[in-house]
Amino acid sequence: MSINLQPGEELVAEASFDPAWKTYSIVNSIIGIGMLCAVIGTPASFAMWDKPGEFVGAALCSLFGAFVIFVLTVLWIGAYFRTLECYLTSRALVYRRGVFVKTEKTIPLTRIQDLGMIQGPLMRAFGIHKLKIETAGQSTPGGAGEAALVGVVDALEFRDHVLSLRNSLETDLPGTRDGLGQTRPATISTSTSAADLSDIHNTLKRIENHLERMADNQTRPGS
Repeated sequence: MSINLQPGEELVAEASFDPAWKTYSIVNSIIGIGMLCAVIGTPASFAMWDKPGEFVGAALCSLFGAFVIFVLTVLWIGAYFRTLECYLTSRALVYRRGVFVKTEKTIPLTRIQDLGMIQGPLMRAFGIHKLKIETAGQSTPGGAGEAALVGVVDALEFRDHVLSLRNSLETDLPGTRDGLGQTRPATISTSTSAADLSDIHNTLKRIENHLERMADNQTRPGS
């Protein structure tokens, strides 16, 4: 696992994912497969109820198909779990995932509005949470987050760490950081601006006095 940091960017934390996520995903998949089989298989079972031979054959084929799907699902979930990566840097939250199609999201901390914590009954049973990342300007239907992190170890602590770092960026002077949290060329602070304006005023005053003396010398007789 590695991450490419921009100049001046630092790696603050690396999130780890609870292995219970795999069990949760397997159980969730079994529930989904069971519901699908019930919807598809129930009408067919009633249609073949009066034909015991066909009914038993169809039931055995269904069980074998469900077993194959279950094995493939377990293998897929295990491979997918190994691809999960999440990094918190001084500027952004980086999230990677995907077995065949690799996906990487880089979300600037300055765009993160909130990290919502969700825990349904099944998640509660396995002791995991979902962190829903909500960003500025987000208009996803149903209020879904820009990204969802499921199964992060110590999710509450990680959430607080991200929001604390985001808040520290927001306390900087307006305009001193870009969309990635990178420091822009320093602007003149309020105290410095007042001192500079005072110096400019004094300089202009001296120039004005000098010009007035030159004008008086030119208007005197004999000059």
